[in-house]
Amino acid sequence: MVTLDVSFENNISLIRKLIEAGMNVARINCAHGDEENWLALIDAVQNAAEKSGSACKIYMDIAGPKMRVDLPGKGKEEGKLKVILGMEILLVEPGEEVKHTQNAIACYELGVFTCLKEGERIIIDDGKFEE
Repeated sequence: MVTLDVSFENNISLIRKLIEAGMNVARINCAHGDEENWLALIDAVQNAAEKSGSACKIYMDIAGPKMRVDLPGKGKEEGKLKVILGMEILLVEPGEEVKHTQNAIACYELGVFTCLKEGERIIIDDGKFEE
């Protein structure tokens, strides 16, 4: 299985080389691109498979929900918050007032942080931060 980048959509020769090298499943990550890109990739894989004389299945990986966050306090202007091991970070609801000097993260999905229980694990920024 090979995950195809959306830039492969116009590169049938590269996809054909992958098939000839043993790729028998082409994965399309639907978290990237759009319907037009995905259709072009499907078409390219089918054309390359036909030209190579080998079969290649297409696996479309549908993206799950992503919880987006905001920085209502410190870090808001820069769009990032420098996280240091052991620092205190407030997890607040959207629109909740925090001091400009506080390290805070708000989730756009109302109620996400308030339903957390002490000791539960949270992962932020696609796993870059985990507690």
